[in-house]
Amino acid sequence: MKFRIWVKKPGHFYRIETIWFESNKVQVADPSRLIIDILDKPDFGGGGRHTVDVVRSYWNSSLCDPQKVLDYGVSYGKGAVMKRLGFLAELFKAPVTHTWLEKCKSHISTGISNLDPKAPVKGKISSKWNLRINLPL
Repeated sequence: MKFRIWVKKPGHFYRIETIWFESNKVQVADPSRLIIDILDKPDFGGGGRHTVDVVRSYWNSSLCDPQKVLDYGVSYGKGAVMKRLGFLAELFKAPVTHTWLEKCKSHISTGISNLDPKAPVKGKISSKWNLRINLPL
């Protein structure tokens, strides 16, 4: 069995629950926290294309909590995550307000980030979000 290890900063361990899976304790993230994790590392969400599909499903599900996912993203403290979050919220017409989008935008980093960090560095750039759309949407 192969495992992939992702070392995270101690400050990124929050909103994690411990559940029992058979006779083992397992730590899992709530759905909103999972969205932030895979927006940080899309390859851990099954790749960029799959991550986009997961985020779309999140916005259209009963588990969607716009304020919680925004708060988690701000706490996470990575501008590229906020770029991806805001861009995909707009793209999928998420149930968010203009104020929500502006708060998200106020936490983006400078410079151009890729929607998928592992995909080729080509594609249109969203100047609003400083994000290269390097995946087919």
